[in-house]
Amino acid sequence: MCKCNYVYFVLLLVFIRVVSPCQLDLLIPYPLFAQNFGSKKVIFTPQTSSLQLQKGESVTAYCSSGLMYKKIYSDRYGYNTKSDQSLAVSTAEFDCDSNNVITAKGLSINFSGTQTTIFCASQTTYELYESKRTLPNCEKYTTYAIGAPFQGIGNTIKAGVCYDLDHFELKFVSFMAHSNDDVDIFGEKNPSDELGVELSQKVGNLKNYYQFLSQTTFDVSRVELRKSQTLFDAFDFDLDSLLQDESLKSKLDSYAYLLNTMWWRQLRKQNWRRFLEALSERTRAAKYLVYMGTHGNIQLPSMDTNCSSFKGKIISIGTEKIAVAAPAYIWAYVKPTAGADEEDFVIIAHNSPYVTNPGPSEFCEVDVCDEVEWLKNSAFGNLRHLATLGYMFCCRPEEVAQIIDYFPLPLEEIIVTRTIEQTNVEEVEKVKV
Repeated sequence: MCKCNYVYFVLLLVFIRVVSPCQLDLLIPYPLFAQNFGSKKVIFTPQTSSLQLQKGESVTAYCSSGLMYKKIYSDRYGYNTKSDQSLAVSTAEFDCDSNNVITAKGLSINFSGTQTTIFCASQTTYELYESKRTLPNCEKYTTYAIGAPFQGIGNTIKAGVCYDLDHFELKFVSFMAHSNDDVDIFGEKNPSDELGVELSQKVGNLKNYYQFLSQTTFDVSRVELRKSQTLFDAFDFDLDSLLQDESLKSKLDSYAYLLNTMWWRQLRKQNWRRFLEALSERTRAAKYLVYMGTHGNIQLPSMDTNCSSFKGKIISIGTEKIAVAAPAYIWAYVKPTAGADEEDFVIIAHNSPYVTNPGPSEFCEVDVCDEVEWLKNSAFGNLRHLATLGYMFCCRPEEVAQIIDYFPLPLEEIIVTRTIEQTNVEEVEKVKV
């Protein structure tokens, strides 16, 4: 009886081994992966430390730093040792063949058994490309795209950037806000079409060619400014990315130098954070295209006659060669991919502790935040007008486009809006006469 049970157990193990799928084990840093998913294709970040592949199934792995794998060596005494080996490529397709053995397509690598361990040489980063397609109203500047290439499948693009290289100024950055930004699904429409940019020509790290203000230099200069000028004793501005969403910010950390601006700390940590929380909650049910940028510069107030020399002085931090000025406003244009017109709005924040009478008058006559239900009913909706937390308001995009000359509306829409407004003004003048 015991012998029969033993034979049955052995046969069961053999059967399980025959029908078990191939297993692709992963070590941190994880690669990005692309795989067929029915009629669609998916690019995703793995959620576990292994992937199961059925017979005939394949998956494509990508590492910007290069793919690595664990190789097992057996010595004459039967002891196994492992060493890290490079696949010498950044992209590779792994197949589970008819014998349930993993093979790397196009690579002469012998993997042992059904289990294979791969990982990245270093943390996978998205790469910077110049785009042939330009972002809206960015024709005067340079359009970049930050993403990862999957040849034959489709590119995953995390952000578009409109940048003025002549003056080292970020005009605006664009990204998709949705609940699961670790997965891109490709159907008839490529996700990169939603951002309107392409991975056309890889340009690498711009810091190799141009000088940008570092965090260390900013911190040192801020300390010196506090010492040298009594008006800056309470200087509470930080150098940080426009992208304050932690998930997206970490993905694009390699390009923080492009996206950094001077934030009034209280705004960044208070009401702007509440706006992001409201947007995050909303993206569980909807998807948005978001553009973010800055406008104007903060000027120091004249405290008294002894400080008259500071009147009109722009707040900036830097060195003799490079400096960053604090913007007067930070804005986000939130555009639903599908939905009602009232959800097509611009949210604007006063980025200054010196404003004595904040309001929307520079951009629009009426604050329309309460017309957006998910903003109105959030903590942001209740606190957005508290100036000590960062005063924020909402305007319609066509109004803001009349003030910010690089606002990301297509130029033809801006021209039409201006024509209509001019016609209305002329009609009013005729009535007055």
